[in-house]
Amino acid sequence: MAIGRVSRHFSSISWFGTGDRFLLPIVGALITIILVIVFSFGPSSLATHTSGDAVLAGKVTEILGSKTAAFDSLSVMVVDSDGTAVHAGFGTQADGRPITPATRFEIGSVAKGLTGMLLASLEDRELIDSSAAFGANAGSPSGPLLADLATHHAGLPRNSPSAWRAARVSLSWLLDRQPRNDTSADIVRDVVSAWTRDARFSYSNLGFAGLGVSLAKSQGVAFEALLRSEVLEPLKMTDTELLSVGDPVPSDHAIGLGLNYRPAQPWVSEPWQGAGIGVWSTAQDLTTLMKAIRNGTAPGIRATTGLRDANERQRIGYGWFVGSIEDQSVVWNGGQTAGYRSFVALSQTTGRIVVVLSNSYRAPVDDLALSLLTGTVVGGTSKLSLVLFYGVAIVMLWTPVRRLRGALRGKSSRFAEVRATTEMFTTIAVAYLIINWRLVDSTILYLSVVIGGAALGASATILSKWSQLPTSIAKRPRLDAITSLGSGAAALFILILLLV
Repeated sequence: MAIGRVSRHFSSISWFGTGDRFLLPIVGALITIILVIVFSFGPSSLATHTSGDAVLAGKVTEILGSKTAAFDSLSVMVVDSDGTAVHAGFGTQADGRPITPATRFEIGSVAKGLTGMLLASLEDRELIDSSAAFGANAGSPSGPLLADLATHHAGLPRNSPSAWRAARVSLSWLLDRQPRNDTSADIVRDVVSAWTRDARFSYSNLGFAGLGVSLAKSQGVAFEALLRSEVLEPLKMTDTELLSVGDPVPSDHAIGLGLNYRPAQPWVSEPWQGAGIGVWSTAQDLTTLMKAIRNGTAPGIRATTGLRDANERQRIGYGWFVGSIEDQSVVWNGGQTAGYRSFVALSQTTGRIVVVLSNSYRAPVDDLALSLLTGTVVGGTSKLSLVLFYGVAIVMLWTPVRRLRGALRGKSSRFAEVRATTEMFTTIAVAYLIINWRLVDSTILYLSVVIGGAALGASATILSKWSQLPTSIAKRPRLDAITSLGSGAAALFILILLLV
């Protein structure tokens, strides 16, 4: 009798009847696989080697292995201690020409090293004091020391302390959009209000934006003009540009690809230039910079000296990291924007210099650069990534199983189905956003797609009999309704992120 009741209940929620109750989950899985194949995430892999040294290109491909799937266009420069320099370009610029040493990329936080050198250069010329308070130059009565800003020891948040503006920045990364429209006054207010006097290392984009604003105000000129006269012109870095709102993007640039390998809008914001927003450069110019650091002739060279602890193995100068990597003493910096990744490194042990510029937000350029620098393959799939991936896979698998089991036992309701559907949808959407599926083994990828598709099909199967489901079977229906509405709102929010 019990079996009969269960069977009759399951039939009541099946769209096609008892015999076909698994048809819709199967159809859902097949449709999802087709959609993944048709709407593949942008270019399929690292672009073809189009310029430069074939031997270096082969070495890059060998080091990357399966990680080539995370890349598109790439500019790589290697300079040995004897001055021998080789370059390899993969892919094409926006104008269709091959990637060369003169192709421009957004360099993001690599520009923090330039801002740090600017501070050191001005201090060397006694035009500013790094032990002065930020507010002394920025029109505020207080604030952290300039040296604390330059070494990420000002206790500031990574971005804005305003929850709304921080959320806006996060959304810009997800949507591949322009993230910031702050003014210098916004930066000053945020630095002063968020300053905690915490002496520990805390990486802060806001801190370097504030440093740039303060340095510019202290000299009475725009930050771009100050950096150009103090650092870029002495180094003859003529291809490095700081864009302002309304400036055209250089024609000889590589098109940036965002979170899911869609074209990303370039970032432009004058008040954030000190942190690396709107700064474009080339492998050629950055090699010039690293050579000057190696030779000790760069303006503000003191910025590349480790002054304070960043972690157990690394120290931080004015925007530059210094530490031991594969038993070599390395000075390095890395950057990331909505559509680009960059990494520059100098081995003080061997004298080798490596510059890597990529037009892919997700490209692991640091591992590639350090492998070329040290001669030892560095990096791999992190334990955190594996835990994250398998955690998501388990949730994706468990949700439809739990729901179908509940339906079979007669424990389903409208509110329960709303929560379960939105929970499942949110899990799939988050997985889509945060996991770099290009680096996942294809078998695991399509297994996950099948599970996700089956889950969606199961939802349709159960919800097709919405009118026959009770509103709630919970002891507290009002709380049941609130949690269901909250789940629906979260799912709608993520849907907007995916579709905009």
